[in-house]
Amino acid sequence: MTTLAERMTAALESAQEVAPNKSKAGLAKAANVRPASVTDWFKGRTKTLTYENAVKAAAYLDVNAEWLINGTGDMHSPSVEAFDSDDELDEDEF
Repeated sequence: MTTLAERMTAALESAQEVAPNKSKAGLAKAANVRPASVTDWFKGRTKTLTYENAVKAAAYLDVNAEWLINGTGDMHSPSVEAFDSDDELDEDEF
């Protein structure tokens, strides 16, 4: 997916598979922007998001913000990796 509009559409479809109540209106509310702005995101009129809007949108859509912003990385890759405290970690892993 090369455009913001394509990534937004894919992210919303993915989010709706898990939570069918997710919507463009809900996204606008979560990102604290006008619904018309969200429409512009999906129609391709907006080519980039501000960092603040991207983080809020990614959180609502449960996707990686970096992927949403520029298509880098995996759509659903976590920003934090959990590990069991009983696991032994090599200092080089940090």
